[in-house]
Amino acid sequence: MAPGDNHNIFRPKNIEYCDEAYNLEVVKSQFRYFGSFPGKVKEIFNDETVRSIIILMHMIPEDKMTPFKYVTERETAKEDKEFVLRIMHMDWRDRPTAKELLQDEWFRAE
Repeated sequence: MAPGDNHNIFRPKNIEYCDEAYNLEVVKSQFRYFGSFPGKVKEIFNDETVRSIIILMHMIPEDKMTPFKYVTERETAKEDKEFVLRIMHMDWRDRPTAKELLQDEWFRAE
């Protein structure tokens, strides 16, 4: 799904993997492309994590969002984009199971 230049939209550009802030930057990228966390995450996260999510959501204003659904075919093949949109939800409980994914039409495509 990634272009041949080892491009990864979630890999932070100006931070090393070993940096303490690396994971935060990855989550910020996911938020920017796939939208906010649904309110129901309060059911599974403690208060501190919920506060962190709210802060994160305020760190990226709406005009800085880059919805993945608008990625062009020049950047990602249409079939790949549709597959990613089916699986990427900020609440993992909304994502398909591995078994469901293995039955996805994307794996049967040539």
